[in-house]
Amino acid sequence: MQSIWSGAPGLVAVAAARILRLPCFIHVAGGELVALAEIGYGGRLSWKGRLREAAVLRAATVVPRQALQ
Repeated sequence: MQSIWSGAPGLVAVAAARILRLPCFIHVAGGELVALAEIGYGGRLSWKGRLREAAVLRAATVVPRQALQ
């Protein structure tokens, strides 16, 4: 199972992978791991977003190293 974003699509991917007992690859491709409050951008602006990102990245089988740097 693979998801290009770790936000809501990543949550669906890790849930489906867990149900189907498959590995899950999450690629962080956008602003999922940032919170730019000045412009209202990023997946970590709210506590729900922070919780979702943490859950997705912990549940993923693989997260590319360059995505986290």
